[in-house]
Formats: sequence, structure tokens, C-alpha cells
Amino acid sequence: MRIFQPILFAMIVVLLSATSSFAAGNGNFAGAAFASMIDWQRGIVQEIGRILILVRDGASLIALLTSAALAFLYGMLSELSSGHAKLVASAYFAGRPAKLVQSFWMSCQIGLVNAGAAVLLVGSADIGLRHLFGGTPAHSIWLRLAAFAVIGAAGFFFALHTVQVKLSNEAEAVEADDARLSLYSHFGLIGAMGLIPKAGAVLVLVFTFANDIYGAGFILAGAVSAGMAATVFIFAGTGMIIRRIALAFADEGTAGAASLGLGLRFIAALAILVVAISFSALVLMDRYS
Repeated sequence: MRIFQPILFAMIVVLLSATSSFAAGNGNFAGAAFASMIDWQRGIVQEIGRILILVRDGASLIALLTSAALAFLYGMLSELSSGHAKLVASAYFAGRPAKLVQSFWMSCQIGLVNAGAAVLLVGSADIGLRHLFGGTPAHSIWLRLAAFAVIGAAGFFFALHTVQVKLSNEAEAVEADDARLSLYSHFGLIGAMGLIPKAGAVLVLVFTFANDIYGAGFILAGAVSAGMAATVFIFAGTGMIIRRIALAFADEGTAGAASLGLGLRFIAALAILVVAISFSALVLMDRYS
């Protein structure tokens, strides 16, 4: 099967090139696609709101399950259109050997953190907290910048660690010394990627808390985060595929394969750092422009 991997890689390159050419030929293509996803998300949130009114008034379990399915779809679309976690996860798994179950577990952890953050923030969103943050907690510039700072710090550490391993004559010793920091960076990324709750989850929780249907709010917030985790998992798996295809060009266990692996790790670390800087810049531009 290894002989087909370079062919698959070439096909992906051709497909990406064709997509880029199409997008370049139609300058409004990307903007129109993004706007459509935003419209879909708004429509889904509005439909969830209508169903929640029925749930409040004693509708059947089917109505709640329907709204949960819509919430899951919203979570997927929200992360796909504007989420940073999918990009960080893709770069993270492109830069290190991992199994599919590890990417699945990390995606679930990110979803759990995201759901917990939404519940905690909305649950504590009193008047004093709104004055402190200058708006609703979900849109707090400080919360977003803190999350991106953690992501950027992790990316910087991974890049620095890769350089140290490459330049050191005792790479295994460097790996052992930095093992604890790598673990901290790993969980730091999980926390930072899940820290910013989805706007739809916040709206749903505000409505359900105000109408004393807390159970429905918890279920829907969990469904939104599960949808987000599904998108993150897909991108994490894509990162793993990219890594395997790239490593197919070098014989396993050779010095060339080791160098290629370190190169992928360094590029992935830089990509994580770039994502953190780019999203921080977007937040600041949106706030002060």
C-alpha cells in the first residue's frame, strides 16, 4: 500500500491547486461560502429557540432531541467557519506520531472543556461580571487573548524543543528533560482550544437558565460542544494523514525519516504559533477598528 501513498499525495496537491485556482477566479467564492455558513448558524439558533419555547411549555422528548441534533450541527458549522481549534489540532497531529484514538480522545476533551466553560461563564454572568469584561463573557477580549496566548506559548515551546533535539548530540536526553513541559503544553492546548464557548451555546444557556429549564440547557450546550469536537476530530485526522503521506517518501527507521519527522514537528509548531498570532490580531482589530 505504501506505493500508492505518493500518488495520493500528488492527487491532494492537484485538488488543492484546482480549488485555489477556482477561488482565485471567483473572488467572492470564499466570502460567499463563509456568509452562507453564518446564515445557516443563525437559522439553526433561531429554530432551536422556537423549539425551546415548546420544551418550556411541556413539549415531548422528541422536541428536545430535535433541538439537540440541531445544536450538534451548529457546533460543527461554527467550528468549521470560524473556530481556531480545528487548525491547531490539525497542525498538532501533523507534527507528531499518534493514533486515531488519541486524536479522538483529545477532541472529546476539548469538547468537554468547551461545554464546561459555557456553563460556568453563563452561570456566573451577573451584572458585575458584565461590567468587568465589558460585555458578555463569551465575547470577552481578555478571555480570547488569554486562550490564544496559551496556544502561542505551546507552539513556541514545541518549536524550541524541536530545534534543541535537532542540535543536541543526545536527543533522547533532551526529550526526557522536556517530557513534563510537553505534557503541560499538551493539556494547555486542550484547555485553550476549549476555553472560548460558542456563541450559540451561550444564547441557549441564557434562555434556558432564564426559563428554569436547566436540564435542556446542559444537554444542548453539550450537543454544541460535541459538534465542535466532531469537526476538530476530522481536522486532527487530516493532520495525521498529511503526516503519514509526507513520511511515505522516506524509509521508516532511517536518518532521513527522523529528519523529516523533526521537520514536520517544527513546521507544525510554527503553524500553531501563527494561528495564535493571527487570531489575536483579528480579535484586536475587531475590538479597536
